Amino acid sequence: MRGVICLTAALCAGAAGAQPEAGCYTRVYGERHMAQNPDQVVAAMRLRFSPFDEDGMLKMQASLEAIFAKDVRGVFADQSQTAESGPRGKVVSQHLLCRKEDGAAVCRIECDGGAFQILMQEDDVLEIQTDHLLIGEGDACEGYYSLDEEYGVATTYRLFRTADEACEGLVFYES
Repeated sequence: MRGVICLTAALCAGAAGAQPEAGCYTRVYGERHMAQNPDQVVAAMRLRFSPFDEDGMLKMQASLEAIFAKDVRGVFADQSQTAESGPRGKVVSQHLLCRKEDGAAVCRIECDGGAFQILMQEDDVLEIQTDHLLIGEGDACEGYYSLDEEYGVATTYRLFRTADEACEGLVFYES
């Protein structure tokens, strides 16, 4: 499925391009959804936005956690492909910093680990899109598995707003 991947989490109300508001967005995909979308690599996702202070400027950060539905090809930070690897069922996470780029709200990983763009923020629905977003174990520069279904092809995830307690335990930079 190279089109839309839906995840349960929502973001702030407002138009795409707006700075995200603090909040928790989650989704767990059922067997039926996964069967209808065989290219989908994510079985569940949590995404939380939180403000932080950097040198007196209030900025937004995001913490993302995903559980892979199947084994996918790993991608090193230098973007070289590796052999088939085994993240199926593994919980992996990543930290991102959010800002406006070319009129769009973008959350980016340090060390060119990729980014996602916020496509839509309405009511309790958030859509994000990525064509390169490394996620894995370790610090921000050590992402290993890509959330896109096909390297370099945009993948969209739809998430729904949930109670902040659903995102407890996601790690952020200290403010």
